[in-house]
Amino acid sequence: MARTTPSPYSPDLALSDYHLFKHLSHFLRGQNFKDRKDIESALKGFFGSQTAEFYRAGIHALPGRWKETLEECVSKLGPSIMSLTQEQNGGFFDRELKAIPF
Repeated sequence: MARTTPSPYSPDLALSDYHLFKHLSHFLRGQNFKDRKDIESALKGFFGSQTAEFYRAGIHALPGRWKETLEECVSKLGPSIMSLTQEQNGGFFDRELKAIPF
């Protein structure tokens, strides 16, 4: 099977995927797979080995990533995007993004 490395800027990777795929990529580094069954086995091993804290950390990182993305959009598109976004979303982005308590 051909090896591919997704770009961290890939449009088909959601911000929520970054934490997961960064660690999954590290876990799979250097491994070779003969067929789909080998890949599935490796993936089951990865997901089965993660603790609840691993997933919790990824979820807690989301508000910061959302804020970074919003700030990047504002820096590229200008402040007018903020007023448009606030109007469309009922002022959602007026609120400070905070970590989700668990």
